[in-house]
Amino acid sequence: MSDRLRPMQKRPLDQQLRVWWEQHQDAAGSALRRLLTAPLASPLTIAVIGIALVLPATLQVIADNARVASHGLDAALDVSVYLKGRLPDEQGRSLTAQISARPDIQNARYVSSAEGLAEFRRWSGLGPSLDALGRNPLPATIVVRPRAEFADPAAIDRLVASLQTLPEVDQVQFDGLWARRYGSLVDAVSRLAEILGGLLAVAVLLIIGNTVRLDVDARRHEIDVMKLVGASDGFVRRPVLYGGLWYGLLGGIAGAGLLELIVLLARGPVSRVAAAYGSAYSLSAPSLTLLTLLVMGGAGLGWIGAWTAATRQLQAIEPGRDD
Repeated sequence: MSDRLRPMQKRPLDQQLRVWWEQHQDAAGSALRRLLTAPLASPLTIAVIGIALVLPATLQVIADNARVASHGLDAALDVSVYLKGRLPDEQGRSLTAQISARPDIQNARYVSSAEGLAEFRRWSGLGPSLDALGRNPLPATIVVRPRAEFADPAAIDRLVASLQTLPEVDQVQFDGLWARRYGSLVDAVSRLAEILGGLLAVAVLLIIGNTVRLDVDARRHEIDVMKLVGASDGFVRRPVLYGGLWYGLLGGIAGAGLLELIVLLARGPVSRVAAAYGSAYSLSAPSLTLLTLLVMGGAGLGWIGAWTAATRQLQAIEPGRDD
């Protein structure tokens, strides 16, 4: 009796593994050939899968880039303490040292009235108008940065209220609310990407499941004959599973390529917008982790969708029964 006809349990382990490997190679190859024999339907299915996968991935890229762009927003947590009248610089620096010693303060920087005017002149472009005033209208300021563990809204509110009670202080201003809103918006986009990813993963399962169902129906008589000669459901299902795997894998690759193209096309406009605000920010490419997840996730969804649909279809096929 030849090796291929000998029962698997009576073969040596190395032969069992070789036969198992050859069976899976044959199943994968036949599934790929069947996919290539449908030059119109297969690319359309792969394109739909790729588009479904790229939508949540694009949102995730947007969220990742927004987080990278927000790394320079630490200064938004600064609290500006405006001092009263013409407080002497020595007294202002002494107050700065006193504030720096607080346990909730990371650092405090004293900006004299003259330094504040010079900085405002440099960034505003209103030099001639300032010269026309004849005097410096800006007060001395202490720029206070709280420690990270004291940067929550309640702690910031307590800090502002405490600084406002100092006798040398005229006004305390915190302008970081917009940064918090920005961070909340980024988190919302990331969560939306996760939700949309889950919904579209279900859509991919349905697309592949329906494709597999149609494929099994088209091969119904062939499967009926295979079962009549003793083929198990697992043996019959194997090429169908690889068909779903190929659909998902190629759809994932298409999605990864489309994502790279989207980032490439958007990089120029984003850079121009950033340059208009004085930034050299450039849109970052999708991470290798995200691209790998896209491709392998597509393959996994293809396998699961095919297994679910094929199992249900094969259970309904009984040899010799003509529906």
